[in-house]
Amino acid sequence: MSYRKSPSFQEVCASSSQTIVPIRQSRRENILRSRRMIQEPSLTNFSVKVDMKDLYQISEDLHNNRDVEMCVKKVKYLCHKTGYKCLDAMMDLKIFSDLFRVLVDPNSSCVTVAFILWIFFNMATINDVYAIYLKKNNIHNICLLYMQSTDLTVRMNSLSLLATFTKVDHFFSLEETVNVFIPKLVSTLNTFKETEMVEAVATCLEAITRTFVIPLEYLSQLLSLFFLLPNYPDNFLASLSNLVMQKPNHKTLLSKPNLLETIASELDGVQSTVSQSALNFLIDVSVLKQKYAQKLMDQNVLETVTQAFKESCRLFDDNKSLSFCNYFILFGNLCLMGFRAVAVLRSYNIFSYIFQETTQPNMFSDTDLPQLIFLFNNAFQMSSEEDKEYLICQQLYYIYLNYLKLPDVDSNSVTTALITLKNFMDFSEENEMGTNHYFIESGLHDIVEELSGNHVKKVSDIASCILGVHGDEDDDDIL
Repeated sequence: MSYRKSPSFQEVCASSSQTIVPIRQSRRENILRSRRMIQEPSLTNFSVKVDMKDLYQISEDLHNNRDVEMCVKKVKYLCHKTGYKCLDAMMDLKIFSDLFRVLVDPNSSCVTVAFILWIFFNMATINDVYAIYLKKNNIHNICLLYMQSTDLTVRMNSLSLLATFTKVDHFFSLEETVNVFIPKLVSTLNTFKETEMVEAVATCLEAITRTFVIPLEYLSQLLSLFFLLPNYPDNFLASLSNLVMQKPNHKTLLSKPNLLETIASELDGVQSTVSQSALNFLIDVSVLKQKYAQKLMDQNVLETVTQAFKESCRLFDDNKSLSFCNYFILFGNLCLMGFRAVAVLRSYNIFSYIFQETTQPNMFSDTDLPQLIFLFNNAFQMSSEEDKEYLICQQLYYIYLNYLKLPDVDSNSVTTALITLKNFMDFSEENEMGTNHYFIESGLHDIVEELSGNHVKKVSDIASCILGVHGDEDDDDIL
């Protein structure tokens, strides 16, 4: 029957891509959400009561330059209070035209400028229509000037706006980005060394590399400044992920000596945002052509990754939110390089450590299990006979049991898991390993029997095939 054979290498690679992309995107979005860069000017001492009916008076005062700073604070307060539903009304009253005039006035205070930039930032994030309106009023060139402000909050908010604008289609042209924006970022990073500024510039770089494919020669000066830093911002590592996935750039980037070792050193057991970005980068490298991916098998790189993984496992009792799925994806991708890669992973005791950890209750969550199965599917398919014998043990049966018990697993993934299950049970029987009694003892038999009645034909077929061959395993198999 057609479902009895192992999936092809191409099918496994396709399955790998389907698994990796949504997880990487989700993790990156979580990182970005957890590190909002914009600096909100405080309204702690703002006690004036303002309502929408005051908009006309605010407009009049702004237009006539009466108590401008207070007017700007009132506008900010109303925007926040109404959830920015007042923007159209403010446009009708020309309030934003006056705010632009105040923004470029050299006599405006830093507090006033910071408030206006904060208002414009939130406008731009609500709707691209507002972003285009801001562009028509030359906001990007104003922000480029304020990147060199003496006030930290003004600089930060300018960079926040520029990062947001970069993600808007056709806001910056490639020529503007290369000839104006990137040199300004270089100048800013050279001049200002505050942690907040470094992170702000990194956020702009991430937006640029996500939006454009720019040859590394135009980014080399900016990248060099980041590489000289003692600590890398998470968005800088996200930028490297963007670059390494761009075909014109990954060869040049990965030719940098000790790059992978340096980035692997950013991994930590507590899974900080920087550590998560570093792991995402290593995963991105692992899906490239083998001549690039095999750089991850370097002893210093793999040893560092393994230590970070084991440290996260040790810390799990104190922090149940730790996730291991990206480590499993990375190890699973490395297995696809062939039996030698599987042997190397075994030499680092990765498989034995996972087996040991799975004996603890709730060690790996339901969200980790699909990626854990991805790892063992690949490891068993690509391994030598010696390593196959090593992988087949009691805990392997329980891992597949826990996965197949999960609700709402897609039929393709279930089929792939069942194919691997059948393959290692066939191997065990052919080599008289005496391990197939675990099929009954673990409860896998009952799950497979249930799947034999599945409404998806390919699932029911392979489950029925397993039962037909191994459904009556008993103690006679025990050596």
